[in-house]
Amino acid sequence: MKDPYDIDEIEEVVDRIQCLSTPFFVQDMPEWIFSALTTLRCLDTEVGGELVDLGEITTLRFPNLRHLEIHHIYADPTYDDFPPLESLHLIVSEDNGWQDIASACSASLVSLQIKRIFPVLYFQNTDIILPRLRHLKIVKLWEEEMGLPLNINTPNLQFYIEDDEENPPEQLMHGHLSSATHMRLKAFHIPNHLATTLNAHALQLELKFADFCDALDKLTKNSSIFPCLEHLEFRSGLMEEWEANEARRMLEEFVWESRPNMKLPTISDHWIKEFSVESFTEV
Repeated sequence: MKDPYDIDEIEEVVDRIQCLSTPFFVQDMPEWIFSALTTLRCLDTEVGGELVDLGEITTLRFPNLRHLEIHHIYADPTYDDFPPLESLHLIVSEDNGWQDIASACSASLVSLQIKRIFPVLYFQNTDIILPRLRHLKIVKLWEEEMGLPLNINTPNLQFYIEDDEENPPEQLMHGHLSSATHMRLKAFHIPNHLATTLNAHALQLELKFADFCDALDKLTKNSSIFPCLEHLEFRSGLMEEWEANEARRMLEEFVWESRPNMKLPTISDHWIKEFSVESFTEV
C-alpha cells in the first residue's frame, strides 16, 4: 500500500492477509487482528519518516507474525507481548531501541539484519544473548570510521554478512564470530583473536584489486588464518575490467601449498554461493 487512506480497503479481509508491505502504520490499525499475517514490512524511504510504535505490534493482534522489517521505530523499553519473530530487519540510528526489540524475541530469532545510519561511539551494558540466531547481516551507511562493533552474544551464528555502501570498514563489525561457518566481507581483516575465524569454511570477499592480491598472499602464507577454509570466493564489483581479468588469470594458475582441503578460489561479477535468509526460515 502506498497511500495511507487505502488501509480502510483491507479491513474486511484482514484475517486473510499473509504478507503486508506499507510505509504507513496508521492509527486505524490497532483494533484489527491480523490472524494470518506472517510477514510485515513497514517501509519508508524518507530518512525522517513516520515512526512506528512497536508497542502496537503484539501477539494478540499478530499471533502468527514471524518476519518483521521496519525502517523507523519508536523505541519503547518494554515489549511485554511481542510476537516470537524468526527474522527481524531494522534500520537504526542508535543502538538502544533495537536491543530492546531483539531481547523481546531473543528465544525465537533466527535471522537479524541491521542497517546502521550513524556510528555508535559507546554501548550501554548489555547481556543480550540470541541463542538461535544463525544469520546476521550488518550494513554500514556512512562514510566515516565505524565506531564500536556490535555487542551481542551469538553462540550459534553460522552465516555472517557485512556490507558498506561507502568505505570498507576498518575492523569486523561484529565481535562474536567464533561459531560462524560462512562469512561475506567487504574488507579482509586479520582479527586480533584468530579464534574468531576458527570455524569458517566458506569465505566471500568483495575487494579492490590491490586488496585482493594482499588477501590472497596472506591466506597463502599463513594457514592459521581461517584454518578450516575450504571455499574462497571473490566478487569483482570493485575492480576495473582489466583488474578482474588479471585476478581471474591469477586464480587459474593458483596452487595452495598449506591447505590440502581447499578448493580452487573463484572470482565472478556475482556471488556464486548465496547465504539467503530463506534457506533456513519459513519466509
